[in-house]
Formats: sequence, structure tokens, C-alpha cells
Amino acid sequence: MVSSPPRRKGNPVTATSVKIAKQATITIADTPVTPGSRVTIQIPVARLYTHTKMTMPVHVIHGRRPGPVLFVSGTVHGDEIIGIEIIRRLIALKKLDRLKGTLIAVPVVNVYAFIHNSRSSP
Repeated sequence: MVSSPPRRKGNPVTATSVKIAKQATITIADTPVTPGSRVTIQIPVARLYTHTKMTMPVHVIHGRRPGPVLFVSGTVHGDEIIGIEIIRRLIALKKLDRLKGTLIAVPVVNVYAFIHNSRSSP
């Protein structure tokens, strides 16, 4: 049986006696991400044979308070596209506005394979 710890008499913990840790600004690809913000960073990947620049979007939700960092990726294999939709739904969640920690989400990791709908890089 699990029981609660015994109550102690004396000075109760008040909001003024508790220090809440603050989250630090992080930097991804030379882009600062401040606590409490949601940003999408376009990281340059390469160019296509047509010289079109390609980027990899990285979605960052950086909570106001410290906590764990979670990295979520999709489309490592270009023919597995369901991860894109899962990440799209994940980053749209309003609950993440209260996130403790940081979520870093990359919907398409293997851009070349995705463009060619190929299991591996062409």
C-alpha cells in the first residue's frame, strides 16, 4: 500500500519561497529560439540538378520552463510519408503552449528520397 508522506508542522511552502527555474535561449542553425516561442527554421540542405535550393524545415517549440528535449523525425525513408502528417498534427497541438522543455520536429529528414518517392536516397 502506498501512503502519502506525513505532514510537517512549521513554515508552509509559499509561492514566494519557491524559485521557478527559467529556460535558456537555444540556438539552432544560427537562429536563436527564445523560451515560450514556436519557430520554423529552414536549414539549407543542397541544390537540385536544376540549381533550385532545398531546405529542411525544423519546427521548434521551446517551452518557458526547463525540461527534457524531445526530437521527432519523419520520412527517413522517402516512401514512408505518414510521419509528415503525424508531425503536422503534433506541432499543431495547443497543449504544447504549456510545454516544459523543448520539442524539435523534422517532418522530412531525407529530402531527396521524399522528392523521388524512393525508399533510399537516389
